[in-house]
Amino acid sequence: MKKFTLGLSVVAVAVIGAAVIGPKVVGSQLESTLKAQVEKLNETAGYNAELTDFESSWFSTSAKVSLTLDLETSSVNTAADDQDALESIHTVIDLSAQHGPLLFNDIATLGWLSLTASVDGKSISDHIVTENNQAFYTLQNHMTLFGSHAFQDNIAPLVFDCSDCEQPIKITYDGYQGKGEVSSNNMVYKGMGGNTLFNMTNGELKLGELKMDFAGEVPLEQLFSMGLYNSNAKIVLNSVNFTKVGETDSVEFKGIGISTDTKLDSEKELATMVVGYELESFTDGEVEGKDFDIEFEFTNIDNNFLNEYEKFLNQLAKADAELSEVDRIQSEFMNTHVLALVKANPHMNLTKFNGTLTQGSFTGNLNSELVNIEAMPDLIADPKFWLTHTQADGKFLVDKPLASYFAEMMIASQIRKNPQAQGMPEEQIQEIATAQSGTLLNTLIQQGMIIELESQFESKISLKDLQLLVNDQQIPLPY
Repeated sequence: MKKFTLGLSVVAVAVIGAAVIGPKVVGSQLESTLKAQVEKLNETAGYNAELTDFESSWFSTSAKVSLTLDLETSSVNTAADDQDALESIHTVIDLSAQHGPLLFNDIATLGWLSLTASVDGKSISDHIVTENNQAFYTLQNHMTLFGSHAFQDNIAPLVFDCSDCEQPIKITYDGYQGKGEVSSNNMVYKGMGGNTLFNMTNGELKLGELKMDFAGEVPLEQLFSMGLYNSNAKIVLNSVNFTKVGETDSVEFKGIGISTDTKLDSEKELATMVVGYELESFTDGEVEGKDFDIEFEFTNIDNNFLNEYEKFLNQLAKADAELSEVDRIQSEFMNTHVLALVKANPHMNLTKFNGTLTQGSFTGNLNSELVNIEAMPDLIADPKFWLTHTQADGKFLVDKPLASYFAEMMIASQIRKNPQAQGMPEEQIQEIATAQSGTLLNTLIQQGMIIELESQFESKISLKDLQLLVNDQQIPLPY
């Protein structure tokens, strides 16, 4: 009985100790984590983060993080050099947290941490007005006693009214809700976004509901790095509809989807990724299509290259303005990590290329790979080098009525570009294009570029040892 009583006493002391000391330990760890995340953001090109305010008591913490994204220097900038400079995005993230193991929100629960992070829309733009003055974005995270996380996030319904801007626009958004779970090496997430309406001077654009699904074998701290890991994800936009001012017909797309499926061989650090694009249907009042499906498969992707590429971007962002320093960094990266990427014999395969228009359907596939590369060329953009080390083969099929339609479109486009045809009525252009489409297809048949089947045209292509074959007929290359 004494041993039992002693055992209960030890357990009681441990529980009380956790309840009393635990909150202080959690607060200290939260501060360290926030500082580490701020440091990591500052190592990423284009980001500038600062922990501007931090207050922690025994049972709670509040903090503010100032975040600026310089779009000119970040990796998200894909604008051409001659385009206007992109404005930086600045916001403030407000954080509040309760320290466990006893948490008191709407109800009392057990856990190490309950954290809420929010962004006020006004900190992004004065033109944003959210429903009932809610925060623009909110993330709520609950950390269990076992170290796993359950979280939910949302974007409030809002109106972005910039009607008096130089380029007037008004956006009405129905909001977004998501939820997920994170354990030591796994994450799952699902999200649903509402409708979005863009009112612009040239027309009205409507985006339907958005669905997101993600599952990955990845620690939370590696989630946004460039390295690959076992995962699958899918984003589906229900519809897109654009109606131009003064017109009744609209352009409409339904069922737009993007998906990825990644597998990583952790021993070889080589990955396979399948990327798919799908479109259920579209119409523009004249042309209709459905069942579009494009899928790419990338194999033997050197995962170390992606990790080093992330470091490379950060090095460039911090490099001295002297050209010699930039050249040194680029040369080292190309001859070490890009070489490792191409030596791994990467494949890029077009595994699906399907679709249907009113006139008929098309389908195709193309397999390609880089082979026998032992050193990088002196000139990285040398086309002969890359063609020499490329092997490819593929096949494409198109229904005859659809091939005739494509031929008509090509001929009509050439007529419109001809200065001598300026002012020619569109009906006449279409008549000429229809009359000449058969001649164009017959010419392609005679040249061996396409093969006529019973109801389709077929074309096979292959490339090996600098020899390009189309339907077994060699096509000269300028090398």
